[in-house]
Amino acid sequence: MPHFTRGQFPHPTRAQILRFSQAVTGSAESERTYRHLVECETCFAEYVRAVGGSSSWLRGEFRAPPFFFRLGPARQLALAALAALACLMPGERDTFYSPAPPLREAVARSSAGGLVLPGAERCGPRSGVVVYRSAEAPGGDAAVQALNDACSASADRPDCADAAAWAIAGLLANDRIDDARVRALEARSRFPRDARFSIFSATVAYRESRLADAEECLREAIALEPRNPVARFDLAVVLAETDRTEAAIRLAAPLDGGRGHSVTSERARTLLASLR
Repeated sequence: MPHFTRGQFPHPTRAQILRFSQAVTGSAESERTYRHLVECETCFAEYVRAVGGSSSWLRGEFRAPPFFFRLGPARQLALAALAALACLMPGERDTFYSPAPPLREAVARSSAGGLVLPGAERCGPRSGVVVYRSAEAPGGDAAVQALNDACSASADRPDCADAAAWAIAGLLANDRIDDARVRALEARSRFPRDARFSIFSATVAYRESRLADAEECLREAIALEPRNPVARFDLAVVLAETDRTEAAIRLAAPLDGGRGHSVTSERARTLLASLR
């Protein structure tokens, strides 16, 4: 039975995501799928795989993805498609927020070590990192301005979970831990069904070496979204750092997609190689 992400839009099935990636129509199913994808990191990762050409397509079970989706990196195309659709969906401007590229890059850099931040899955792959604990990842004046814009959007649109999430991710990427802690706690109260904000609280605890608190927050996130790849990978990191190697491997192994190029799949490969 599907559970609800943030209490509004149920998880689409894999077949629905495949249909959506091949052709967006004016149907109720397309609108529901779209609205869920802009909220749910887990299903967005599935959408990226569908856009890039899934194993089901390679086996010939579904027709090939449209030519447009093969013109460049799947993640960037998926983001562009969702951003364009935001202008077409009624009322979507009130719930969808996309930050400026410098903020995305800062979040991606910060997720190259330590815990992966929610949103990093939408920023493109970062690989080759062996360390666990993250250093700060400031991104210069442009990133600071992009962070300020996200914080302003969060204040102006208090019901927009995306704006709140990108603001907190940016604060963590710029090592503003105290500000991130306060905002994450407020967001967890405002959006109690959104797993991202439990992950942000976990990241704050992790950066402060409070690993037991980080684990508790991550388990809360997984209870909200059992398939969330960011929460599952981050918990694997915490387990690895507390000498629970077998448990960490069990969590990280399903995230290693072989030829996958998401942040979590590449980080999972690195983590598994260091543990085995």
